[in-house]
Amino acid sequence: MKKNYTYLIFTISTLITILVVATFIFFFKVIQNKNEHTSKVLTVLADKMEDKKNAEILIKKFSEIESVEDELNLHFVDPAKIDTFVDYLEKLGLNNNVELSVKNVEILSKIKDTLLIKVSITGSFINVMRVIYLIENTPYNISLTQAFVNKEIKTIETTETTETETKGIKKEIKPLVWQADISFNILSLPQL
Repeated sequence: MKKNYTYLIFTISTLITILVVATFIFFFKVIQNKNEHTSKVLTVLADKMEDKKNAEILIKKFSEIESVEDELNLHFVDPAKIDTFVDYLEKLGLNNNVELSVKNVEILSKIKDTLLIKVSITGSFINVMRVIYLIENTPYNISLTQAFVNKEIKTIETTETTETETKGIKKEIKPLVWQADISFNILSLPQL
């Protein structure tokens, strides 16, 4: 009986040992799977955080590019919107007390993406020269090609007559008026 009792204790202890080892292996595998899952979740989370950071940087770069593009567009004239540039020139003339008129706008075929503009300016010498200076130094990329400046002396000849006799010719001189004809090239946006 002692032999059966020993076999029983041996069998129970073997089963308990197998059960403990199986439980240990089970918990070890559960913990290992949880660690792998946590590691994968952390990796995915780190990737998502990196993607979010890159998206924020990309949005910031897009806004910077848009501001640079807007700034560059201030240096070029869009041929489709040449009327806004002509308005700009006319306002420049009005602000400086001269009569400014755009005579010609031509797209140059020899020089790519360039417009030739001819302008006539009439006014006092100081104001005419100021407008030429301002046109040359606008934020647009302008290259002055020709400038002709001359003065116009207007004289009016009048004769005084009375009922009986004709008196001499009298000349009246009006103030000096300066007139300038300038031509300049301006870079335009490329035609797509």
